[in-house]
Amino acid sequence: MATLCITVTFLDGRFHGSKKDAPEWPPSPWRLFQALLASAAGNHVEMPDCFRFLEKLPPPTILAPQAIAGQARTAFVPNNQSDAQLDRQKLLTSKTFTPMLLRDAGSSVHYLWDHVSADQEEARQAMAYARMLNALGLGIDLVAGNGRMLSDAETAALKDEYSGECWVPAQFGGQSLRIPVGGSYDDLKQCHETTLNCWKGPIYTPPRKPTVFEEATYANVKQKCVSRHVAFFALLRPGDESQRMAAFDPRDAVHISAWVRHSLCGCSRAPGAGFDNPEEYVAGHVPQGVKDTPARFSYLPLPSIGHEHADGLVRRFAVAEPYGGDGRKAQWARRALQGALLEQNGRPVAELMYSGPDPQFTLYRNESRQFRTVTPVILPGFDDLDYAKAEKLFMKAVQQAGFPQEDVVGLRLQKAPFLRHAYHPREYKRARHFESYSAMHAEVTWRYPVRGPLALGVGRHRGLGLFAPVCRKE
Repeated sequence: MATLCITVTFLDGRFHGSKKDAPEWPPSPWRLFQALLASAAGNHVEMPDCFRFLEKLPPPTILAPQAIAGQARTAFVPNNQSDAQLDRQKLLTSKTFTPMLLRDAGSSVHYLWDHVSADQEEARQAMAYARMLNALGLGIDLVAGNGRMLSDAETAALKDEYSGECWVPAQFGGQSLRIPVGGSYDDLKQCHETTLNCWKGPIYTPPRKPTVFEEATYANVKQKCVSRHVAFFALLRPGDESQRMAAFDPRDAVHISAWVRHSLCGCSRAPGAGFDNPEEYVAGHVPQGVKDTPARFSYLPLPSIGHEHADGLVRRFAVAEPYGGDGRKAQWARRALQGALLEQNGRPVAELMYSGPDPQFTLYRNESRQFRTVTPVILPGFDDLDYAKAEKLFMKAVQQAGFPQEDVVGLRLQKAPFLRHAYHPREYKRARHFESYSAMHAEVTWRYPVRGPLALGVGRHRGLGLFAPVCRKE
């Protein structure tokens, strides 16, 4: 047995991801699978057996150089809708790109699948396709690919000599990456065909998007960042084929979270959902007299932030496991809520669509030592307008969320919001059981990096007490 190694070398040391997604790093095995399929189709040598072989392999180990987010830039590219309306002023449209800048171990990423037969014909085909690679992500991300079989000694030497990061599949980790599964090849082929045939005369039918993939938890063996597993969704207008996003007032966060929780509760009661106590983990119902909140989902509406034109409205949603979860429940939530209709008083108000990380999700997902509130923290008690008492209550909220109090090394509390489109705490709607508690906006600094989305306080499972990382530019 040997190790199948596919190497992707970025020729300009940058990775842009794709037009609609924020750059994910390292590039997922599913993205590599897409690139190999595109390479094979472009060279007219496609062999399905090779891709069905790759679908069955376990998630690979990934060796990747360290990367930091570069400066966003705007480019003008051909407008995809210019054929619908001939207007010389609209032949070009602006696109914003935020590259990841690679800085260690050259610019090569290695994908390693262990225990592959050295004379496996499908593995040899995969290596041949890898040598045809010229792009991964955007077409401007020019790469050179290579494939080879490594002995155990060669694999160990590569890992020992590699100066970048080593990402390994793990039960607990800091990153969820998409991986191909059985049926991914056929699904991508169908998506490609619907893209080619989306126009029939003047009638446009939106092409299918890939749906057959799973997520694997990856841990960076050099990383010590506290992290959690999350399923991200876009909130779409119900019945709108153009898939435009719905927008909601962030002051209604508790109501938005209730819509999603109600939908997921119904799914959790179905046979095979795999919950010992869905009323506790999914619905958040605890027996009377229990003071400590057990492990449960957090339902987090995400206001739009981080840009000068951001309006603070809620267009995205996150269902998050507790810190230290294994990721399986977040994956279940993603599958269960895909395409779910959210209702208010029997009227559809939004449709959930699972989404990979886009720039907004990344803003909440980034790791940092410093965080500021987007929605106010509901303190576990009454501060009596005493700042010292408010600090003590905040530290109690930190402990209730599972963090040691001594890990907080800086704290600032205030009634005024930190963000332009946030509001005074009294303007946010509350659930009945904490409607009279004190609330504050907060800036907290941790002893170590924490990866979002971070939420603290009594309302942390209902969208209140939501924080965003304060990312410093290097």
